[in-house]
Amino acid sequence: MLIIIAAVASALASCGQPSTTDGGGGGGGGTGVDLGGGGFDSGGNGDSSAVDGGLDAAPNDVGLDATTDEPDAPEVIANAAPTVKVTAPTDGAVFNLDDKIEFTFEAGDDADAELDYGIQTSAAAQPLATGMAKVSQSSKVELSKLPAGKQTLTIGVKDKEGLTATATVSIWVNTAPGAAKVEITPAKPTTLDALEATIAGAAADVDRAPSELTYSYVWLRNGEATPHVTAKIEAGVAKKGETWMVEVTSKGPYIAGGKASASVVIGNASPAGVKAAIEPGEVALASQVTCTAKTEAIDADGDKVSDAYQWSVNGKVDLAAEATAASHATPKRRAPTRPGRSPAPA
Repeated sequence: MLIIIAAVASALASCGQPSTTDGGGGGGGGTGVDLGGGGFDSGGNGDSSAVDGGLDAAPNDVGLDATTDEPDAPEVIANAAPTVKVTAPTDGAVFNLDDKIEFTFEAGDDADAELDYGIQTSAAAQPLATGMAKVSQSSKVELSKLPAGKQTLTIGVKDKEGLTATATVSIWVNTAPGAAKVEITPAKPTTLDALEATIAGAAADVDRAPSELTYSYVWLRNGEATPHVTAKIEAGVAKKGETWMVEVTSKGPYIAGGKASASVVIGNASPAGVKAAIEPGEVALASQVTCTAKTEAIDADGDKVSDAYQWSVNGKVDLAAEATAASHATPKRRAPTRPGRSPAPA
C-alpha cells in the first residue's frame, strides 16, 4: 500500500511536464498508471495542467484497503468436571453391624489420569476413606465399623483444577437383637411332666419392635445336644436325675442375636395307678379290716415299688398302726357323741 501512495505522489509532482508512463505512446488518450488490476487516471485530454488526482475505490481502480489479515486465535477448550458412579453396594442393601462392606465405584475425567476421592457416611462426621483413584477403572474400597442404622454413603472425586463430582447410595446397617429372658416350666419337674421354655422377657432390638422378633430353641440333656428344637418337650422324655437345659436365640429378619438359657433337674415321680379297697365292706367293732390293692402301682422312673400303709380312724391318722401292715383292727367302741351330733361311723 505504501508503494502505491509513493507512486501517486511522484505522478503529482511531475504533472507540470507532459509525460507518460506507458511505453506505448499517449497522443490524445491522456496519461494513466496501470497497477495491475486497477489504475490511476491523470487526465484524458493531454493537458498537462489538468491533473485528476482522485483515488477511485472501484473494483478495477487503485484504492486503500484498511482490512488486515491476522491468524486466527487458538481455540480454548474449557476443563470439564469429572464424573463418578457407585457400582456396589446396591441402593437399599442391608448389612449387619460387624460386616465389612465392599464399596466399588468408577471415576472419569477428560484430562486427569487420577482423581482424589473421599467416602463419607451421613451417620458420622469423619470420612470413611480417602485416596487416589485411576479414571476409567473400577476402584474398590473395604469399609468397616460403620455406625448402626439407615444411612447414605457419598463418594466424591476432585480433579487437579478443583472441579468435583459426587454419587450416593443408601444402605442399612442392622443391629442384632439382644438376649431374651427364658424360663422352664414347671420349675421342679418329674418324669411325668412336659417341659416348656417360656419367654419371660422379650429381647431388645433398636431396629424393630419385640413383636417382630422370633426365637429358636435347642434342648441339651446333661450338656449334650438333643434333636428337640421346639419350645416344648412331651412328658416322659426327660428322666429322673437328668439335667435339661434349653438355649434360646433371638432372631431379627437379617441376623441372629443374643442367647439365653435355663435349666432344670428332673426329680423323682411318685408311683401312680394303684387302687386300694378295704375289706370287708361292712365291719363291726373290734374286728379286723384288710387293705387290698386292686391294681398294681406303676412307677414312671422304673423304680421298684413297695407297699406302705397309713390307717386313719374317723379321719385321724392312727400313729400306732404299722406302716407295713395290710390289716388293722377296728375300734372296740364307738366314738363318744356330743349333744346335737350323730355318732361318727366306725
